[in-house]
Amino acid sequence: VTALGKFQDLSGDAERAAVNAIATEITGGSNINYAKSLIGTPAIRIGDATAGVDVDAGTEACNDVDIASLLRGNAIPAVNGKVVALTSSTEACAAVGDDYTCAVTLGGIALNPVVTTTLVCTDT
Repeated sequence: VTALGKFQDLSGDAERAAVNAIATEITGGSNINYAKSLIGTPAIRIGDATAGVDVDAGTEACNDVDIASLLRGNAIPAVNGKVVALTSSTEACAAVGDDYTCAVTLGGIALNPVVTTTLVCTDT
């Protein structure tokens, strides 16, 4: 019984570490994407930061489909068969270069403490 309890704790720790790694990869991909947009290389539109137009954070800012395109394979990987997803941010893009955060969930459940990823707004 003791060994089983420790295994369950390690399994949860491993899932959290995998989710943290995915969140870090998304942040890194967003930073590279923004840098590409600054030098005129085709980049992915993140947050739809059109000049002078605020984005509805609930519908666009943490869009899994757009953000997945920042990752190798154009998909956010699952962890232990559980879907990793981004939940709505309370912030929106008012201008290119703004940044905002999205909470990362595992299997539809928010992690405690919350895991977040930071995205940089682009419009290319």
